[in-house]
Amino acid sequence: MKIRLHTDRCIGSGMCAAIAPTVFDQDPDTMLVLPRDLSPSAEKWAAAAAAADCCPVSAIELLE
Repeated sequence: MKIRLHTDRCIGSGMCAAIAPTVFDQDPDTMLVLPRDLSPSAEKWAAAAAAADCCPVSAIELLE
């Protein structure tokens, strides 16, 4: 299970970092998504999936 981030789509809403802070962060200058863990464990996968579902611009792609 891996995650691909499309930073060119990111608008900095911060939903990903709020929902899955162990998987995603935000750049303090641009507010764009930053990875913390692009291959999260099964325990973190549910939070990563919830963050991907909440992203308003589909900047998070889950690869199973």
